[in-house]
Amino acid sequence: MNSQYRDIVMSVEQFRVLSRSHIEEMFFSHTKNKKNNANAVLKKLVDRGYLQQVKEFTPYVYVIKGSKIKNSSQKINQFLHIADIYLQLKKHGKIKDFKVEPRYFNVDVRPDLFVHWKGSYWFIECQNTSFSNEQMRHKIKRYEKLYLSNQYKQLPFQQGEAVMPFVWIIGQGIPYDIHSQLLKVFQSEDVGSFIRQQKMNNQPIKINHQGIIKWSL
Repeated sequence: MNSQYRDIVMSVEQFRVLSRSHIEEMFFSHTKNKKNNANAVLKKLVDRGYLQQVKEFTPYVYVIKGSKIKNSSQKINQFLHIADIYLQLKKHGKIKDFKVEPRYFNVDVRPDLFVHWKGSYWFIECQNTSFSNEQMRHKIKRYEKLYLSNQYKQLPFQQGEAVMPFVWIIGQGIPYDIHSQLLKVFQSEDVGSFIRQQKMNNQPIKINHQGIIKWSL
């Protein structure tokens, strides 16, 4: 398996599910015929038993061969939404690190996406469907609990002086009626609207009252 094939398989494994369109943008956006190039490579990876197609979606989506995700699972839509947001983030700045649904030992939070983006750490909730305000408040309380426990300082991505990641809710149902005195919580329909909002406000973002960072939007 060449390096490109291996990278595609690894990306499908990381995101759990990727559509052909996602793979086009991630690996073939620099080519003249990205759709045909993606289709040709994906066919080989399916034929060789690395990936399998889920044909109930248009365009087709791909999972690791033997994946336990059901073809009709709502989880597929959620993972596709996470990949959408990842690509939106990448469009607006370099992503230095990311994890899909990271699990941290003895920590009671599981964001949909963790990213190191624009010089800051972010816990992102990717809302493919609307939650109630009560459900979202419960999520925020878990992040507050993480902050108050100081366990965030031990998370594996920390370098130098530990900081609590920002919490960012992207997608359906915003704005939620949530408030936190401990955390900086952002809400936006998508990444582009967040960028426009920050440019319009022209304000630096505070990190947990420990100082101020400035980053170019």
